[in-house]
Amino acid sequence: MTRKEREEKYIEIERLAANAIKDEDKFDLINQGLNLAKQYEDKDFVLFFLSEESGYKKDYDKQENYLKQAIEINPNYFFYRCLGVFLSCKNNETEAIKYYDKAIELNPNDYHSYRQKGVSLSKLGNPTEAIKYFDKAINLNPNDYHSYRDKGVSLSKLGNETEAIKYYDKAIELNHNDYHSYREKGVSLSKLGNPTEAIKYYDKAIELSPNDYLSYGWKGDNLKRLGKYEDAEPYLEKSLKQNVFKPQFMACYAEVLFKLKKFNEAKIYIEEAEKLDTEKKYEYIIRVIKSMINEDSDALKFFEEQEKKLKAQKEKFELYQKFSDRMSHKIGNQYFVLNNIVKLIDLKGCESFDEDKLDTLKDAISNISSILKELDQLKAPLSKSKLKVDVKKELLSLKNIKQNIQIEIETDLGIILLEKYHFMQAMTELIQNSTKNNGENVKIKIIASITQKSPKPLSDNKNWLLVKVIDEGKGIPFSKKDTIFEPFFSMNNGSGLGLSIVKKTIEEEHEGIIRETGKEGVGACFEIFIPIEEKKDES
Repeated sequence: MTRKEREEKYIEIERLAANAIKDEDKFDLINQGLNLAKQYEDKDFVLFFLSEESGYKKDYDKQENYLKQAIEINPNYFFYRCLGVFLSCKNNETEAIKYYDKAIELNPNDYHSYRQKGVSLSKLGNPTEAIKYFDKAINLNPNDYHSYRDKGVSLSKLGNETEAIKYYDKAIELNHNDYHSYREKGVSLSKLGNPTEAIKYYDKAIELSPNDYLSYGWKGDNLKRLGKYEDAEPYLEKSLKQNVFKPQFMACYAEVLFKLKKFNEAKIYIEEAEKLDTEKKYEYIIRVIKSMINEDSDALKFFEEQEKKLKAQKEKFELYQKFSDRMSHKIGNQYFVLNNIVKLIDLKGCESFDEDKLDTLKDAISNISSILKELDQLKAPLSKSKLKVDVKKELLSLKNIKQNIQIEIETDLGIILLEKYHFMQAMTELIQNSTKNNGENVKIKIIASITQKSPKPLSDNKNWLLVKVIDEGKGIPFSKKDTIFEPFFSMNNGSGLGLSIVKKTIEEEHEGIIRETGKEGVGACFEIFIPIEEKKDES
């Protein structure tokens, strides 16, 4: 392979790596190029691929140094262009353009450099000048979908959305997998007042790139415009989880939370959006939303409280209805057993009353007793008598329940304020629930630690007691995960009250969070988060 052929091969490998969606594919291609360059002792491209490797590892100082060393060995147009892209990623567009100009000087047919210079000009607020460079790139390579898409973005900045869409369509025609073009077409359709149609293109972008936080954010924004606040919330939340440094989506999320009457969260997010908007690009919209939240939240809180009361009354009535039906069935079954035995004694006399029937009678009475006991727990008032508890000691005592329990204490748990009796009841219920669903021989692991990783969307700087109860059973079907904590839900013909009592203990008594994160076919995993209160000195 000649040097020229190798250069073409290296440049093709870089192009494939840049377009790869998965990180592992990028690394594989970079390693492929690096090994090839080492094999032929092409020091300039060895340095180049080391630069690429450093970039994907986010070691940007090394990335820049390797590129500059490659240019010293071989002042190749390709290296100048790559250094320009690096500087553009650091938002140093003016400096980047100098390197694109040098690349164009060395290779007037390098359409990539024309396109990248256009991108930098567009970022600098000069979309009209940028379009000239996109046109030059398109003339040099009519099949470069990037140039069509980037020209569409500049046309959109000039307010020419209809023309921009034509260029996005051309980019999509050339590359059906270019999620950027689908997303940008969605943005233009939204600006043209067609959010419903725009959402279809955001969905396509998400399908092609499930980690594209911009598509989630824009879809959430358009759902908000349609007044679909509940639908918008998870998309905006997902966008912010992937990139929290987008003040526009942060403000949009705050507005959605406000519309859903989640005032405290809305205030947190709008204040965070204001901090992030250092360039004051979204100052006006942030100010409007902030004013709306501050002025209306007090009045709306009153209506929220009234609504909560009505909702609670409705839920209580529905619960009583459900309770009546379920208890009629449960206790009715036991009554049927008892009644049959009484009839048998009445018909044949006590002589017919053998040991088996006595056991059946005892089981029926025991079942009724268990049902009544669980009902008492469910309706019992919340306990406020939290005590200092040696959590490690209490958790280790769970080994006495069954043999197949493994307990791991990852950190020093110390002494924590808990409603000890109910907390340990909840732990026991989770173990028994696992046994009922999977049999006595199921292996159960309990892992306990202290964590600062909040289970809530925004960090609250609290320490949390995290307890995981994991089994190697059949797991809980995805379709049932939303209902397992509801009263009377059961997977094993039990009363269906156990997990609802656990939820009440964790979330109401301890102001914590419980969730199930296991996989069907692998096993269940219940995660319990309890905020650690400061221990008050007894005096």
